[in-house]
Amino acid sequence: MHWQIVKKVFVDLKDGLPKIRFGFLKPILKLLPILCAFLTIEYFLKANDADTKLIGTWQVKQMIRNKDTLTANSWLTDSLSFQKVYFDGVYGCAFSPNPYRYKAKESKRGSYTYDETKHTIQVSFYSNSGKADTMNAVITVYSKDSLLLKGKLFADSIAMVLKKQP
Repeated sequence: MHWQIVKKVFVDLKDGLPKIRFGFLKPILKLLPILCAFLTIEYFLKANDADTKLIGTWQVKQMIRNKDTLTANSWLTDSLSFQKVYFDGVYGCAFSPNPYRYKAKESKRGSYTYDETKHTIQVSFYSNSGKADTMNAVITVYSKDSLLLKGKLFADSIAMVLKKQP
């Protein structure tokens, strides 16, 4: 509809910059920003490659805290009876007691580090009190869509069987 204006900007526009004398450099200089962008994306994808096994939403199939198996409805009265666990690619995580929806105020959120060689995970939960709340756990059984976390959550011993959600 506005071809004459578009043509003036992209086709008829003359720049006042000096010409590059080396003809073989022109294609290389044009492709260099595109190549840099793709290499940067590839670098960040490879940097987080070890962590992709945990990324996603996990349903807590069973949770044992201090040798006491929590029931499926215990989340209604116990805020530390987690039903869903979320891991994202930026090393953030959330442990939610509600199996039906995620609400930040109800959940324990934090950051985590996963050591693939030792099969350990350390979660540092965000806290308003300034006191560091942490969970240290070992992933003892791991398959493509399920895992078992065993460790310490605050002062409690825990074991959580997690199943990956699609």
